[in-house]
Amino acid sequence: MDPKPPDRSTSPTLPAPPRNPPPPRLTNASNQSPLHPHMDLVRSPEALQLSSRAAQSSAHQDEEQVTTQYNLLLKVPDPQGTARAIPIHVVRLELQIAWGDSYKAVNEVLTNLFLATFANPVSMIFVVKRQPWIVRRHNLLIEIVDPQKNIPDGYRFQYMYVTVKLFGKARTVDRINTILQEIGDHRIWINLVTPPSSILRDELFEAATAKINVTRKATDKVSVPISDTRTIIVFVHYTKIQTICNYCAGFFHNADDCHARNSTVLAPPNLSGEQRPC
Repeated sequence: MDPKPPDRSTSPTLPAPPRNPPPPRLTNASNQSPLHPHMDLVRSPEALQLSSRAAQSSAHQDEEQVTTQYNLLLKVPDPQGTARAIPIHVVRLELQIAWGDSYKAVNEVLTNLFLATFANPVSMIFVVKRQPWIVRRHNLLIEIVDPQKNIPDGYRFQYMYVTVKLFGKARTVDRINTILQEIGDHRIWINLVTPPSSILRDELFEAATAKINVTRKATDKVSVPISDTRTIIVFVHYTKIQTICNYCAGFFHNADDCHARNSTVLAPPNLSGEQRPC
């Protein structure tokens, strides 16, 4: 005898699932409140770590607790007082990408002043020699610092290693060293001697590393004697220097922020009626 089919009229009716279920609401784990819909993910370290470098971030989670004897002081140059403050998590992220595991920690000392700690001198010197470094489109000034000594008031970051391209057929090492001495500080000219193996030659230029004084004006061309009666003009290009003023030739600012230019433009005309430069 066939079994009697169940009476569907008495079976409970389940509601049909919605066709377009609402998206889940993101909440903050600390207070279970919805996150702001316009949250700036660029400033969120958690969002930035959602990449292939997420595994590397664990090596720098306890940066405040790391101390060694190999330290570099990093400063965002601000000669005209117009640089914006760079958050510490942005500095850590960009230097982690640039330096990898060669450093141990980066901590903030003051606004736009940071202390980088290294495990060994080789890694520290590598960072010094491979300047300039860039964070948020700003160059970093770097000085080796002893953590046991206090930084004197009024201390100035003066020097930076920069790869310069020399356009003008300066084919000999002696000529190139003459140009590097003209670009850099004459008192440290011995540090500018360039061995032939470190000169990168191209059809249009030679490239070498110079230790320049960034508190001085940039030199864009140098006259080099090639005989008793003839000289050539060699033009200088500073690689990876983000900004050089085209009014005063100062480093790390542009003409719009140049105090010398603005004071000249805003100065009243003199009694002789001469036209003011701009």
